[in-house]
Amino acid sequence: MAPSKKKPVSSEASAGARAVEQSGFEGAPEFVSRTSLTQLQRHAGNQAVVGLVARTTIQRAPPTAAPSGATTIADLDKELDAFITSKDKVVEIIGKLSAPDKQTLLAGYKGNLAHALDFAHMKQATASLGASLPVRLDWLQAAAFITSGISYNEIRDLVTAAPQGERDMLKNERFKSFFTSVCTNATIFTAVDDLHFDLETKINWIRAEASALASLDLNKMKPLLTAASPADLATVSSDAWLGFWTDVCTNATMAQLVDILFPNDLTKKLKWMAAEGTNVQLIRAKIAATTDPSQKLALYANADIRKLMVSECNDGEMIQVVIDLGGTWVQQKEWVLAEGAPLKKFATALVAQGKVTDAPKVAFVRGLAGSATAEREYLRNLNDADLAALRTDSMAADVIRDEYGSKCEPVIAALNGQIASGDKKVSTNEKMLAGPTSAPFVEREFGGDHRFHITYDRDKVTVAVGITLTPASGDARAASLLPSAISTWSGNINAAWDNAYKLTNPTRTVPVRFSVNLNGGSNAVTVHSGAWVWPALNSSNWFVPDTVQQPGQAAAVAQAPVHEVGHLIGNLDEYNMDASHYVAITGKTAATDPQAVPQTDTAGKTRYTNTVSLMGSGTTVEPWHIKNILDWVNQNRQTTEQPFTITK
Repeated sequence: MAPSKKKPVSSEASAGARAVEQSGFEGAPEFVSRTSLTQLQRHAGNQAVVGLVARTTIQRAPPTAAPSGATTIADLDKELDAFITSKDKVVEIIGKLSAPDKQTLLAGYKGNLAHALDFAHMKQATASLGASLPVRLDWLQAAAFITSGISYNEIRDLVTAAPQGERDMLKNERFKSFFTSVCTNATIFTAVDDLHFDLETKINWIRAEASALASLDLNKMKPLLTAASPADLATVSSDAWLGFWTDVCTNATMAQLVDILFPNDLTKKLKWMAAEGTNVQLIRAKIAATTDPSQKLALYANADIRKLMVSECNDGEMIQVVIDLGGTWVQQKEWVLAEGAPLKKFATALVAQGKVTDAPKVAFVRGLAGSATAEREYLRNLNDADLAALRTDSMAADVIRDEYGSKCEPVIAALNGQIASGDKKVSTNEKMLAGPTSAPFVEREFGGDHRFHITYDRDKVTVAVGITLTPASGDARAASLLPSAISTWSGNINAAWDNAYKLTNPTRTVPVRFSVNLNGGSNAVTVHSGAWVWPALNSSNWFVPDTVQQPGQAAAVAQAPVHEVGHLIGNLDEYNMDASHYVAITGKTAATDPQAVPQTDTAGKTRYTNTVSLMGSGTTVEPWHIKNILDWVNQNRQTTEQPFTITK
């Protein structure tokens, strides 16, 4: 006997047949109404219904007789049950079925038709049934021997003809798997394009089909990207996608990709290029192509980008990168220093490329002297306007510090306006006529070594006098009153000496400022309490004002240090001196100077005291009291500067 051609019955249908037998429906008619099915389901359950359906045809309710000669599902079942089923006949019958019968087929005939039809005939059948795209593809897959045996070209017409709503119904894992089986690495691109999915879904399907590392490249992906909207591009440009794109791209094509994904974000471009691997040439090209200055300047605030530049650049390349970026000197120099490049080299490049054009700055850079001493000399002799131009930013100061290191401070001082600065030591020696007029005067000799510091800036001359005050051994009274005395003395000294005179020449007029520090310095003074008798109070010995125990001398000893500071900057006394001494100090003849008061001893010897001068018995700081300062400044002025004179 020839083997049966009828399709095998499923296990579910077999179980249902047994249930039908037990229900009393054995030998049921060929057509069964919906009412009968309902009764069967109530009495025997779902399996009985399944078994009966497998053996009979369901009659629509209300049951109506088919028009004479009409094609029905019974005709289809007959053909499907035939010893030899004609595929063409099956397709023909399906095409003649009524719309309700076609819906019945769509609801439950996939397995029967897939068993009977091949792929081509199933395609015709689903077309006749008016099936939606997901159903057609599902039934075609069922009819195919294996899914991978289907070519996308065999189903493309279905995809392109379907409305977008039906195409969108395929956007799930089930149909992604179907399409990745159907498509090749090449046709998956055609498929996702035909499906008109969003960009993220397209690429996810492509990723499922083709290896990003082995099969994909930017040239294949670019048409999808260039056709996408900014919103779509944003979905595939998050950091979560970076690993995929680094697999797809080379160093060169990553530089192309970032222009598509981040058209207005240079920082993001460079970060992704760094993740892929890049080089200075690609980086510079990306910077050069960026016309928005704000995108370039934003790079300076990003530590990752700076790290990238340091790793990729040598000194010269880093200098060129920051020149390409633009920005302030401060922004640029931080990257140059991070690279380890000399700031002198950077400044020279700025001048050479016309990025620094201010004449004083150009001259400074071109004239960098090579030694701190020579550089200081250059700067201190600049005119005021050119020096001010160098200080409009920190370039000159930064270059000086970087170039001269530990020797830079005098150079920086010159940049900040200092023309000269130095310590001065003076040694004084004088003979005075001491004693009362009732006896011959006694010649006494006084003197000492004193130190102070002079700084000549373009806007002032500063005289700094440092004094170390130490209470006399065992003098507890002096120690206790010293803090108060320091406050009094500082105020009196400052009031008398500070800003009393100016120095002037055709270039500038500068005040002479005094900075007297009573809390330490190179001039040692012992501080005493109690009564004083001349010459016990002098430049090395001071007495504290004591309004309790020595009220009568408190005012005098409060003012005495003002006079003594005059000695510390090199001035001699102007009291109890002979005529030659007087004229040598004051420049005036004692006999005719109304400020000079004479005294004559019993031997006929006359001495003179200037009763107005602070260095005599008066309180006035005279012009000659700062002659030491004047002389020093004139010795250290600029080479083209005229000598100074003293003015009030």
